[in-house]
Amino acid sequence: MVTAEERAWAAWRRIHPESTAVRAVEMIQPAHRRSTVVRLEGVPGFEYNIMAKECDTSQAEIEFSVYAEILPHIPHPTLKCLGIVKELSQGSSWLFVEEAVGEVYSHSNTDHQLPAARWLAALHEHAASLVNRVDLEQRDVEHYRNLAEAARETLENSSGNPALSSEQSKLVSDLRRQCEQLRNRVSELQWLFDEFPKTLVHGGFYGKNVRIGIQDALPVVLAYDWESAGWGNPAVDLAYINLDLYGAQCLAEGLRVSPELLHATAILGKMLWVVKAIPGEHKTLASPWLHKVMSKLAYYRDEMKQAMLLMGWEL
Repeated sequence: MVTAEERAWAAWRRIHPESTAVRAVEMIQPAHRRSTVVRLEGVPGFEYNIMAKECDTSQAEIEFSVYAEILPHIPHPTLKCLGIVKELSQGSSWLFVEEAVGEVYSHSNTDHQLPAARWLAALHEHAASLVNRVDLEQRDVEHYRNLAEAARETLENSSGNPALSSEQSKLVSDLRRQCEQLRNRVSELQWLFDEFPKTLVHGGFYGKNVRIGIQDALPVVLAYDWESAGWGNPAVDLAYINLDLYGAQCLAEGLRVSPELLHATAILGKMLWVVKAIPGEHKTLASPWLHKVMSKLAYYRDEMKQAMLLMGWEL
């Protein structure tokens, strides 16, 4: 049986047939996840390692569009995308991207906050002029209403798990009601989508997908995994950003957003983080092993409660 490592190298050679050797091919993320990731180390002619990501072709094409058609217009260093190769027999594609080298990004790390604010402000300002050039999904009120409904449905389906204690059942029920309230009331926040200039949304701006590297002795943001990218209000990317720093960088970039708009956008972003995360827990919520996922749900419930109070919604 051909391994993923062998398929990655073969796909690479389809677009770079001059590559006849590689120092190492290492599995980073196995195929039981949504995507397979393989590292190509020491490819002749390249000063960096290359990450080969196999995923659904539609997902790979979204990422390739972002790398090829949007990020080159952002006046900050970005990762190089080296090509896309379709695996017809697998119904998937390989995307080849420069490896991001640096510290794992953390919004609570004060050394990371200014680079992240600077990079996001530049991204949001410069990508706004490209909205009509690249076909990406809309991140609008309807999209986020559907996310809230998917989260509510996941919790509803898990409520019959016989392994749930009475306390755990109440937690699931409380969080389900919060998701239902967001679903029913998100249209009240249409003004956030009207007033914030439509721009590129990463959809997963956190440590798993962002590194803080160093170039010319300065910190730089290296973001990857753009499969959730879309056009709209970037609330989900601003949920845990230092808003004072981001607001100042927006002024420097010429992006006009008021403190009130930023504050409300970040509150919405915290709720969106929760509803994006919940459907991914559906298998664990149906299992007998609930301790770890219940800790997550308790955190999600508290985040939703705080955000809804700040939004002025009755609980």
